[in-house]
Amino acid sequence: PFVIETFRLSQNGAPQNPSLEIERRILNSVRETRLFSTLVPLGGQHDGFDGKLVAARVAIDETIDSHPGQTALKGIAIGASMFLLSPFIDLDYDYAARTSLELERWDGHVTRYEARSSGTAHYTLFGANPTIIGELKGRVTEACLQELMTQLVQDTDLYLASHTPLPSST
Repeated sequence: PFVIETFRLSQNGAPQNPSLEIERRILNSVRETRLFSTLVPLGGQHDGFDGKLVAARVAIDETIDSHPGQTALKGIAIGASMFLLSPFIDLDYDYAARTSLELERWDGHVTRYEARSSGTAHYTLFGANPTIIGELKGRVTEACLQELMTQLVQDTDLYLASHTPLPSST
């Protein structure tokens, strides 16, 4: 069984409450690997499992930069031109994520996986909408999850229930 033990989310260094959607995406990505017989979400009941479960600690650090200084200067230029230049002035919204997954096996062995991704949404003044930002965040998050799952699958032997404990050497 794969049990999410902790889930930490921060945005520009400030702690946030993780959404159920993000947790669901992580669990779905893990499910697609077919490495674990059971997936238990954060706060889920896992007392009935005999011994060999894998505790997961998830951390997502988001960095958002909407370029406020540049946007303000461009806003002044648009205001001065009475909106004639608004279709020609591009604005940017940068989003980056660093996702880490720490898995602790039943015998205490800990393995840490990490992935990073970033992207930029380009838009004009009146072209900005939540859909553009949501799509950007979705693409970046999906890239991180795919990289994490690739790393996890490479270590498949570590998570087999029949696997004997690792020797103490690295």
